[in-house]
Amino acid sequence: QSPGIDRILKTDREFEIFRGYLVEVKSKDNLEGLGYSFTGTLLEKSRDTVTFAKPRPLPHLASGAGRKKREPVPPQKEQISLALDRLVHVRLYPEDLYCEQAETATVL
Repeated sequence: QSPGIDRILKTDREFEIFRGYLVEVKSKDNLEGLGYSFTGTLLEKSRDTVTFAKPRPLPHLASGAGRKKREPVPPQKEQISLALDRLVHVRLYPEDLYCEQAETATVL
């Protein structure tokens, strides 16, 4: 069985292999400026923490679709470290899809 483009990372080896890749992160906590789900570049995983570079809200959620009031967006952080036990999953995120959605969001 080959890994899918949206593979969920589970083992230390997978986190090491895909270091530097764009990933989608789903958190148990609503993170300020990011929400529950965001994308970022996987930097490293230690025993109980995972660090991501350039965390950004998911493109289809960043537009505020469905919101009545537009909330102010706080400045973006360059990196974020989260406790492993506060993550629902970390999965590979297809960069082509990410770029396509980001371009669509700016055109609208």
